[in-house]
Amino acid sequence: MTQAIMQANLLSLIEAHKDNYLYAIVDAARDDKIHHMLQAYESDCYSLFFGDEAKNLEQVAPYLIKLKKGDLFTDWYIKNVYGNAASIIITSANSELELQAHLQNYVKPLMEFETEEGIKFQEVFLAYYDPRVFPNYLRSISLEHRVAFLQPFKAIFYEGNNKTALNQLILNSSYDDVESTTYDLTATQSFTKLENKYPETKATIEQDYQPIIDIETNKRLLEFSFQDFVGNLFKELSAHYAVFTSGGKSKEARHYIYQQSKEAQSRGLNNEAAITYYVQAKLDYGTGFANDPQYQHLTQMLNNEAISDINKADILFEAFEDYEKQVYGEDSAYLNRAYQQATKLSADHLINTPIESLLHHIYPEKYKYLQEHNVKGLEALTSSAQNYTEGKNWGNTNSIVLAIMFLFGHQFYNDFRLQALNKYMRTLTTEPTAEQLVQLLQAGVSDHG
Repeated sequence: MTQAIMQANLLSLIEAHKDNYLYAIVDAARDDKIHHMLQAYESDCYSLFFGDEAKNLEQVAPYLIKLKKGDLFTDWYIKNVYGNAASIIITSANSELELQAHLQNYVKPLMEFETEEGIKFQEVFLAYYDPRVFPNYLRSISLEHRVAFLQPFKAIFYEGNNKTALNQLILNSSYDDVESTTYDLTATQSFTKLENKYPETKATIEQDYQPIIDIETNKRLLEFSFQDFVGNLFKELSAHYAVFTSGGKSKEARHYIYQQSKEAQSRGLNNEAAITYYVQAKLDYGTGFANDPQYQHLTQMLNNEAISDINKADILFEAFEDYEKQVYGEDSAYLNRAYQQATKLSADHLINTPIESLLHHIYPEKYKYLQEHNVKGLEALTSSAQNYTEGKNWGNTNSIVLAIMFLFGHQFYNDFRLQALNKYMRTLTTEPTAEQLVQLLQAGVSDHG
């Protein structure tokens, strides 16, 4: 029972520090199973060795690993690694790559030695991440060195001589001193039922659950964690998108965010920041933006498995940031003018004006951008409009549907944000007239305010 309580308390440590990232620096040289399990669970791990050494010594290298509630390696770490003098735990607001670069500087520093020939510098290996070494390491280095080393960290945890004790160092602003606390991991920790928070989730976790993790329990933990993320994202987005709170649509809005977040995961985006930006992009550029031919040149990296999920989000952000400068204009002036142009068009104008002239008239900045950067995407969007109208037997209305896709995305008919447009769509039980399609276009403009 003591072991189970220790594991439960370590799991609660992860939950308690969710506002900062919680990382473990794990020494794979302490146990050959560590490297094997990192590979088996396909964990994101960052070697603290450089270059060829990182590759040649990968089975015995120290690794930086983010600890996440419900993650398979995290659960295995709690059960099998803690207590074996193989790791220390740190909290930080920094990313994995930032911390990796920082920590690598201290594994093999140049040390000053006095010899008969004078002062010499030699590279020395320092296993500061060994919990038996760590406190002595901090005491032995200079104040200047300590300040530099501790700078990215909020707190550091390491096991004591008795593995049931967990030492915590809380760092103050000057780093010239630390406040030390020791926790008894054998003290019983009670847990609140997660199913009370998310009654719509059928899976349950017992009140006194102890984290001896099996696959089925891990799935449930992941789902609860994901529900928590979706709930927080819903609150965040509701402050910026009125459609989430208007007309009693909050339940449907939360379900929409859940679905889109799951879609982000299916594309290999698992980092919360990456999923958040992906969902926001759907709201800004259309629910099917990732497959929309007019954005293909900006989203093609989403299917590149060689790019990490957070880097995909960064690339996507930078690409659309540049796009918005050229296409939306300052304070969205170009976009707002395009919406105004769209509401002034008559059915006759929409049907009889050549497609190129029509799109240029509605939104010249966007048309010019696509001509310069993605003309094939523009051609594919035109084909999408034609296929859509032919599939519905809507006759000669390609130009109007193209204008709608051009402004709101190629999956406008399945977009949660386009409430007025889709409400009007449901009234079109027969082939719509050109005038009705113009009203559909105008409804989409009203959705965007």
